[in-house]
Formats: sequence, structure tokens, C-alpha cells
Amino acid sequence: MRFYFTTLFAVLAVLISTSKAFENTTHAALEARDVDDDGFINLSVGVRMKRDEISLEKRSELPQSTPLLLRRNPETGNIEWPGSFSEALSMAKRDLPEMMKSSLRRRARKAMRVVITWYTGHDLLYPSCFSDQDNWAPSDDSMVAAVTIEWPGKPKCGSFVRIQHKTNKHKSVVVRIVDTCAGCAAGSAHLDLTKAAFQKLYDEEVGMVEGLKAKVIPTPSKIRGNWNDDVISRYGPEHPISYMS
Repeated sequence: MRFYFTTLFAVLAVLISTSKAFENTTHAALEARDVDDDGFINLSVGVRMKRDEISLEKRSELPQSTPLLLRRNPETGNIEWPGSFSEALSMAKRDLPEMMKSSLRRRARKAMRVVITWYTGHDLLYPSCFSDQDNWAPSDDSMVAAVTIEWPGKPKCGSFVRIQHKTNKHKSVVVRIVDTCAGCAAGSAHLDLTKAAFQKLYDEEVGMVEGLKAKVIPTPSKIRGNWNDDVISRYGPEHPISYMS
């Protein structure tokens, strides 16, 4: 659960739960919302608090706010709201590192602007997202990509990414992250694609394209639970190395 406050202590709580909060939200509305890496859906409710009071009330406006994490009491199961302004400030300080991590994860799930290139030959061997025991490497026909090693919020190993053509909104390609790109500049949003994946968007001779929209997406439904030999050939083994994920 996430909790927001301003000078008048406007509070925005984002419920991340599978509790009864879902009962008042339609299935269609929930399906339209983003799902995070742990499978949770974000729900929102607005409240506010004054500096000199301890009561909370609902609000309809959404002024600029600062995020907090609200937690459930492990014994009672109740959400632990701040009892005072100073307590809320302490919560903000406590949860700042986690909120920064969460922000990076949200950015990765949202549209990114990336550079794409293509790779082939010996560079395809020994993809870093998998162990030698998996005995797998992509081919030019695989639909996969390598990602910059040092890129804050980068798509993690095993994730699927949809990349959009720069001018043709009807043309896109879905690739899976299976490797890291040692030749990609540190800090750059760079995806190095196999030939087949690159050619879904541009001719091989183009070589490099900058400023493309890309977004991490859930595992395609036709693949989920059906990791047959053809899927593995195109996207790699189902489970990447855990510490690379």
C-alpha cells in the first residue's frame, strides 16, 4: 500500500492487496490496470490530514504529493496509518529507498525510449541470463534481445518487451531479454536484437535506430504454460538464472 502527503497532508493510498478491496471494483476495470512484477494490481483512494490533527478524511483533488508505504499489522491485519504529521514524516524517510526502487520498476513497465541494433555470430553464444546447464543459445531466427549492463530500471532477464516502429504504429515486435550487451554504452537504453527481431521493424542494412518506444509486457498468453521446443528455440528456456532476474 502506498500513502501520499502534502503541506495540508493530502494523502493518496494505493492499495496493493488481494483483500476485499477488489469486491467493489469491476473485473473489467481491474484488467485495465497495470500489474506489477509480483502480480499485484494498484487501487487508489484519496485522503488528507492537517498538520495539527490526527484525523484523516477523503479528498477528491490530487495535489502534488510524496509517496509513503503503508503496511498491515501482522497480528491484526489492519493497515497502519500514521497517527501524526511527525509520524508520517518518519514513514516517508523510512520508505524512501523502497519507493525509489518501485519508481524504477514502474518506469521499466511504462513506455521507454530505446536504441535498437542487431547482433549475430559468436555474440549469440553463452547468453548471460541462462546457465551452461540449459545448453541453449539463440539463433538469428530467435526473437530475443540483449540489454545494456548498466541501465537503471532496465528490463530484467526473462522479461518480454514490445518495441514499436518509429513511424508505423501498426508495426511492432515482441522480444525476450536473454543476454546483456557488453558493447552497449553504460546508462544507455539500448536493446541489441537478433536479426529476425530487428527485421520485423527495419531492414538489416539500417543497422541502428534511436528513439523507439518500448514497454515491458506480461508473458504472452500463447506462451505462458506452453514452453515447448519451438517456444524455447524462439525465446529461450522458461526460467532464467534467478540472480539475473
